[in-house]
Amino acid sequence: MKKKRIYDVDNEPELEKKEQRNKMIKWIIIIGILIIVGGLLWARYISTRGLRIKEYAIETENITEEYDGFKIVHFADLHYGSTIRLKELKKLVQEINKLKPDVVVFTGDLTEPGSKISNNEIEKVIKELSNIDPAIETMAVIGNHDYETKYWDKIVPKLDWTVLDNTYHYVYKDSQTPIVFVGIDDKLKGKPDYENAFSYTNET
Repeated sequence: MKKKRIYDVDNEPELEKKEQRNKMIKWIIIIGILIIVGGLLWARYISTRGLRIKEYAIETENITEEYDGFKIVHFADLHYGSTIRLKELKKLVQEINKLKPDVVVFTGDLTEPGSKISNNEIEKVIKELSNIDPAIETMAVIGNHDYETKYWDKIVPKLDWTVLDNTYHYVYKDSQTPIVFVGIDDKLKGKPDYENAFSYTNET
């Protein structure tokens, strides 16, 4: 009769290592998710609260010397009702006016989908934006989020702004030669018309 050999293999160390690896992977995934969510929350609700002003000097031979020192202030992505409210808007308008711009340009996203703004607050927004006081004028183009809400049509037409919708606009200051501002419709939601926007090049 043959003797059977029985081998007792202790797998506990390997099982423990496997469990430790699985726990580590789970924690890495959890930490990764927390970092991503935290980053999104920071970008969406905290970092947007700080107002940062950057100044750029433009040197070109295509603009006459009369425009030396001509100042353009550009702002965009207000996302009013979610990113900012009336207090932040007032601060923004004050800072814009402190810069004493010749022209102010707003490039869209006044609000965003999901924002709820009462009629009373709309009137206050109109009042604050009307306080923007450039030496010449304020111009604007619509943003992609503005197509998804009703607030652009409720606010912007009541402002003394020049809206550039696939059009151009001449601005003069101390010169018979103008600076041309061109506004293109939003690529995502609108219908850009470059031919019409730059049709000033066909003028004689």
